[in-house]
Parts: sequence; structure tokens; C-alpha cells
Amino acid sequence: SLEWSPNSRFIYTASALELHQVDLWETDIQTDGIELIDVYNGTLDPVQTIFTLMALGPDCKIYMCPQSSTDSYHIIHAPDQKGSDCNFVQNGVRLPARTGTASFPNFPRFRVDEEEKCDPTISSIFDEYVYSVSALHVFPNPAVNEITVTLPEITKAHHLVVTDLSGKRVFSENDIIDQGLYKVDVTSFQSGVYTVDLFPSQNLERVVYSAQFVKE
Repeated sequence: SLEWSPNSRFIYTASALELHQVDLWETDIQTDGIELIDVYNGTLDPVQTIFTLMALGPDCKIYMCPQSSTDSYHIIHAPDQKGSDCNFVQNGVRLPARTGTASFPNFPRFRVDEEEKCDPTISSIFDEYVYSVSALHVFPNPAVNEITVTLPEITKAHHLVVTDLSGKRVFSENDIIDQGLYKVDVTSFQSGVYTVDLFPSQNLERVVYSAQFVKE
């Protein structure tokens, strides 16, 4: 799949395991204009979320659906920016329901003939708020006995959830108010890959902090 950035400078190309950005302002595109943005990180949600279809949303972000039926989309938050500044986040949008196979909502581009192709101030559609995912630092990784979660620098409480690859909740804690670091005992966890999600209680920016770790 491929998709244009709103300012028409960049083309994004998705080829299952890799996402590239093509800069059309470069004189020698083949040599200087193609940049690898990211590679598929292996996340299962609940199945492989390899890179498939892309579409520019009315909010000026590019959304990418995986090939199979999943519970999340990938997202390019700032597609007008060059290189890693485009802020591509894998599984960055949690969906209210599981998607069909490689499917997107079918919406027209109403502004196709206008100078501004989209509206970056849009934050919700049909009263459904859009949540994005930011990186969470968890260490050590792999882990044996415990993990340490670096909490974001915000003043309100957090709700922390740890799930396995099947989506089963194996740990949760409400009202984490300590700043800095929070430790979780993973001694009883089975060996495998786990996801840590952190939800701020006062979440005006609608951000979920997330990371994965391996339990040996």
C-alpha cells in the first residue's frame, strides 16, 4: 500500500514488514529520498499485525490496518515531517471492536480539491474519542523475577495492566501515584511475551503508555 502526506511532499509505502518514506523534494530520490521508517515488531493483537493498507484520515494522520482481523491500527501521527519525526507508532490506535480482514472504514476525501486536505484539530469522530499509544520504558527486558516501569511525568494517578499475548489480564493495579519507578513481581508469570499498558486517570491528551517485555 502507499499513501501521500497531506502536504504532498512524502509518499509512504508499506510492504508487510517494512514502512518507507519517499521524499519527493530530493533531486536524486533513489539515492537520497528513500528512508526506512520502521519494521514490524512482531506484535500479535491477537494475530500478526504486519503492515497492510494505509489511508489519510480527516485529522491529517495516516492510519494503517494489519492484514488480519485485529484490535488495533498502526498510525503515523505527523506524516508531513521527515524521517522518524513522522512519529509512526505500531498498534497505536486501540479499536472499540475487532476489524475485518485488512479493512478500513470507507470514507470519501471531501477536501481533495482544496488547499488544506484535512483538519489536524479533529480529535473525535461521532463522539468516539481517539486514543493514541506512546512508548513506555520497562526494564529489565528479558525479565526473570521483576520488572520496573518508568512512570510518565504527570501528577495524577495511573492504572497499570499487564496482559499476555492472548489478551488475558495477569496483573493490574489501580491508583499508582508514586512518581518515578514502579516495580511488578513477575516470578509467577509463565515464560513468554507480555504487554504493559499504563492509563493515566486524568487523560486529557487521550494517551495510553504501552510496552512489551519477555518473561524468561
